[in-house]
Amino acid sequence: MAGYQKIKKTIVKKVPGGKFLRESYWRTRHFSRNFIAKIRANLGRYNIPHPDTIYWISPERIVYHTNYNPSGRDIPFRDRIFDPDRDKGKIIGGNWDISDFKFTDLDIYKAFELRILRKEKWENTKFYRRVLSDINSGKTKWGCSSKEELDKRFDYLDRLIESIRTNGYKLSEDVIVEDEDKSFAGRKEEVTVNIGRDGQFLFENGRHRLSIAKILKIPKIPVKVVVRHKEWQNFREYVLQYARTSGGRLYQPPIHPDLSDIPVQHGCEDRFKAIVESVGYNGIGKKVLDIGAYIGYFCHRFEDYGCDCYAVEPLTELCYIMRKIKIAEGKNFTIIEKSIFDTDIVERQKFDIVIALNIFHHFLKTEDDYHKLTNLLAKLNVDVMIFEPHLPDEPQMKDAYRNYDVNEFVKFILKNSPLSNFEHIYTADDGRKIFKLYK
Repeated sequence: MAGYQKIKKTIVKKVPGGKFLRESYWRTRHFSRNFIAKIRANLGRYNIPHPDTIYWISPERIVYHTNYNPSGRDIPFRDRIFDPDRDKGKIIGGNWDISDFKFTDLDIYKAFELRILRKEKWENTKFYRRVLSDINSGKTKWGCSSKEELDKRFDYLDRLIESIRTNGYKLSEDVIVEDEDKSFAGRKEEVTVNIGRDGQFLFENGRHRLSIAKILKIPKIPVKVVVRHKEWQNFREYVLQYARTSGGRLYQPPIHPDLSDIPVQHGCEDRFKAIVESVGYNGIGKKVLDIGAYIGYFCHRFEDYGCDCYAVEPLTELCYIMRKIKIAEGKNFTIIEKSIFDTDIVERQKFDIVIALNIFHHFLKTEDDYHKLTNLLAKLNVDVMIFEPHLPDEPQMKDAYRNYDVNEFVKFILKNSPLSNFEHIYTADDGRKIFKLYK
């Protein structure tokens, strides 16, 4: 950010049309990174996690079935999947991620639903009848070539259901099923998924365990990724490129599991926990404004608690990343791609909480921004502000117009805003303190 402030000072203050040039500069950087990411992808120089990497995700995130059908023939959706051995770890484009067939539409899921929720006999389900018909026609299913063997297989599934119900959902290698017959347990593998162009998880394999997890409402299950869509991988490359040119790390974690391998400067979970404990866990109906939202970590987390969130971020590159992750995570918060000084959001909206973490000190660096900050604080209609000031001896504050110490900065905000009280709620690992300011 120090380099950005130097550019901003030079362009905005000394060059006619400086604001326009500054915005053009950041947009050019955005398109440059996008171009580099696509070039790397086209050359096949992908950066992907190891194919055996495990993500723990909610089973409710796996809504649709993969729609991979290169032959174009009319085949059942249950067969429209990739080859788990041949395609493992591949980047594949195309429309295989466009699907309107839900996992819960599979007859196997409906059979588990009847068995678990209604105690229906397996023999009375469409799924059982279909598999038995295949066996009777000479096919082998799960190593079963007779009705007797098939019934033993379903006995194993009953024990698997009880194991998960009693012991919780574990890694497949840790699952112990009572009287387990290894000939029916098959290869112990996790549920597998593919990641579509927008970061959505599509079902690939592991129907039994995913069905059980969904019906028993297991909070999180382990999954492995088989294939990533080329457009999603292009986005991964873009984020990696941004991290490389920003000191090798992102400032805050990208929420999506498939971006968790990208290094970050701050974990943020500790700060979020301290904030929530301070303001309360019930966020339903509350409005939250995050000033300098970066890639939206806190809006994601507060929306999980029922808040209506607004993310203000002026940098085009960060807004691009934020929008893509927002779509991938199915979130609804509002992104405002402007400086907080260039939007009237604080005049139009009353906010229950304003998040101002490591942002206001940037507005102390020039006289112009200092006065803009003073005016902004006067306009705020807010009940609580979560404020994290800088450390005054940081090199970036050299030659700043103002450089308050921590207590002076808190008092400055209280003096110029409708807030009148404060309490220290947390100290981060880097020594920066977080305060709750309130009326």
